[in-house]
Amino acid sequence: MGFLLAGCILAGCTLERRAGPDTSLDTGAEVEEDFGVLDPQPVPADPAESVRITLEVFREAVRVGDISLALQLLDAEAVLLDDLVLDAADESDLPGTRGELLLALRRRHAAGLGLEPLDAELRWSDNTAVLSTRLLLLDRSAGLEAEPDTLGVARETAVLRPSPEGWRILHLHRSMIPGG
Repeated sequence: MGFLLAGCILAGCTLERRAGPDTSLDTGAEVEEDFGVLDPQPVPADPAESVRITLEVFREAVRVGDISLALQLLDAEAVLLDDLVLDAADESDLPGTRGELLLALRRRHAAGLGLEPLDAELRWSDNTAVLSTRLLLLDRSAGLEAEPDTLGVARETAVLRPSPEGWRILHLHRSMIPGG
């Protein structure tokens, strides 16, 4: 699964040729051009698997701070509501844009917040997917060697629709489950 996730992340990246050392010396040998582009891993034919992978890549992109990739996975009209950020912010510090919300969530991850999917249910409405996931919230601020503290459980509901570039998140809402 990790290999597939890495392949999807790479498939969403655009790599370009960088200026390097002088390659104008003609040695007579045929040289194959290297444009720095890796062959992407095949996209799963199963739409359900593609939807799940899109959400996994989105969560991982935010966790590691690749906000550009996270934003690419959002539909142009996407709406994000995330209690993990809103509960931690005071009234004057509420994120105003999707990018600001993702950056605020990235700061929570950097402070030790971990998300571990517990279970998920995928439903379809025509060609729109609704993925509802229960996430275990962990405090990993003590480091990777220490056993993380459990902070609670959140419900993540994501609505995705297909686009020519793949599945895009149209709506994402996370909220704490009381007593979860």
